[in-house]
Amino acid sequence: MNGYVTPDGWGPLSSMNSSKSEGLRVLHIEDCVSDAALIHHSLNEAWPNSKIHRVASEEEVRVALDEKQEWDVILSDYSMPGFNGLSALEITRSRGSTVPFIFLSGTIGEVKAVDALKRGATDYVLKDHMGRLIPAIRRALNDTQRETSRRSLESQLRQAQRLESIGLLAGGIAHDLNNMLTPIFMGMEMLRRKVPDEHSQQLIDLMTKSAEHGAGLIRQVLSFSKGTESSRQILAIGPVIADVASLLRETLPRTIAMNVSIQDDLPGVRSDATQLSQVLMNLCVNARDAMPDGGRIDIKVVACLLTAADLRGKAAVLPGDFVKIIVHDTGTGISPEVLSRIFDPFFTTKAQRGTGLGLSTVVSILKEHGGFIDVETEVGKGTTFHVFLPSATTAIITLRERSASPFAQGRGETILVADDEQTLREMMRSILEQSGYHVLLASTGQQAIELFSQYSWLVAVVIADCTMPQLSASAMVTGLRALNPQIKIILMSGLEGAESEAARFGANRFLAKPMSGKVLVRAVAYTLENNQVETPPH
Repeated sequence: MNGYVTPDGWGPLSSMNSSKSEGLRVLHIEDCVSDAALIHHSLNEAWPNSKIHRVASEEEVRVALDEKQEWDVILSDYSMPGFNGLSALEITRSRGSTVPFIFLSGTIGEVKAVDALKRGATDYVLKDHMGRLIPAIRRALNDTQRETSRRSLESQLRQAQRLESIGLLAGGIAHDLNNMLTPIFMGMEMLRRKVPDEHSQQLIDLMTKSAEHGAGLIRQVLSFSKGTESSRQILAIGPVIADVASLLRETLPRTIAMNVSIQDDLPGVRSDATQLSQVLMNLCVNARDAMPDGGRIDIKVVACLLTAADLRGKAAVLPGDFVKIIVHDTGTGISPEVLSRIFDPFFTTKAQRGTGLGLSTVVSILKEHGGFIDVETEVGKGTTFHVFLPSATTAIITLRERSASPFAQGRGETILVADDEQTLREMMRSILEQSGYHVLLASTGQQAIELFSQYSWLVAVVIADCTMPQLSASAMVTGLRALNPQIKIILMSGLEGAESEAARFGANRFLAKPMSGKVLVRAVAYTLENNQVETPPH
């Protein structure tokens, strides 16, 4: 007789409920019906509503294991007609199963029991000592749970190590990519000044925004893999949202419409424009994926006041004035079982192309900003994300105001530029010469020191990359200062976290690659005017 036992008697295997909360899922290998009934009664007293499937032959064992039923424990007699427990143990372990396997026998002796344990059995219980059965199962389940937790921690450690490796690789790649992007930014600015017609200006705007998006993606990878914080400043959120929306319109499928509404006179927020863009991009990409047949994305930005009552349950967020970004889509919505996990790292429903980092990155960014995110959704009726950022109380400095500022002009000062990328060196020379400076070029730190030793009386500022062949940045700065302790030095790098290193080396200022020509020229002007160690505004 095969099946599982319930309070009402025997039932077919096909109606088993595998939910562990209702009891254990037990595979019982036993040929004696009366022994099985007694054992099943004991199990149901300890774990009510257990699902127990009894088999009595090798074929039935194979079928039960092949049905992909998740067993919590396997109990097996040692000796059965035409079959034995050791064969059942071998079949179980040969399939890679780690389910606790406990022998429950009246004939197994100590020698056989020890042999069974060596072959992979978890424990053994004699039928005339049935009082040990329930404690033995509990101990086995606890051991299995601890082992599962250990393996989970090992998996998380391996994942962390992979992320660390990705971070190291990304750092090297980012340096090269940022070196490539810097001449593009500078070249776009030069073209903007030489090509005044409106159509060309629009094309230059589009190319510049694409390059900025590429630079933002580089910072996103570095930020997530290394856990670094971006520098934040007070900015107007409206222009940032408008720029991201403009880029999204160029990249979203034509079947998806986008509506953007931004309240006038919004308060400023203390944020990083790249991270803020990343939040909106991630939410809109998720919205796109929820609308494979097309639909609509509505973005609305408004000011709001949140009280302590509004923030109940959000202990880390303080009441006050906020800027709220609402992103609504008309997509498929999110099912309740998925909704509870959407902010978990590495959780994704996009099997082929999802990383599971998008929404978890959003949560991380908002937490750094003192903000938070809420979600409303209904299957078949779309999803709405509410992003809250605390407003800043000081004056607003907008990206557009900065981009409209004119190039600073030099008065014939000599600048020594040291970088191992020839394209970047030449572009920097062109920008600086157009701005009224004389320029000397070096491709290594050692060459920079040699050139400076010849022209130390003439050079006003040295601009050098932090990572060049032959000589470290620290050694280069030391060598330059040995020749002239008062020389003003600007260090630049495309590596994340290099700013603190530059300050430690004694640089007057630091520039993060990629950068625009305007930023370069203004940094030189600020450095000539001021000896303080600081990063000039972009």
